[in-house]
Amino acid sequence: MSEHRNVSTDGVRGQGGDAPPDDWSRVEAALEARLAAATDEIRQYPAPITGCDAQFNHLLEQRSRIPAALARLRALRGGAATAEESADRLRRFVASCPDLDAAVLAGGPDN
Repeated sequence: MSEHRNVSTDGVRGQGGDAPPDDWSRVEAALEARLAAATDEIRQYPAPITGCDAQFNHLLEQRSRIPAALARLRALRGGAATAEESADRLRRFVASCPDLDAAVLAGGPDN
């Protein structure tokens, strides 16, 4: 199982604190990749003892939590917002999402 940590909100790029569209796409792609990875891990996981396997239960929780995070991200991205409001929305989202690696906004390989 891969280790996940909260994403630093200092990595949101752009001039004047705006969140460029590619940052939104990068976060969305990272969540979609995390969902696919959790689903794949669950598919390949050996038969657990129901309710007794913490790693399996964590994967199930993650798989059920990520679609809601994706929906929240997509809702926040839409609508008329200034670049500053957009950057603030993305920073707050990233700070509240436990399923993203710290490198996601910097475009690192561990997205």
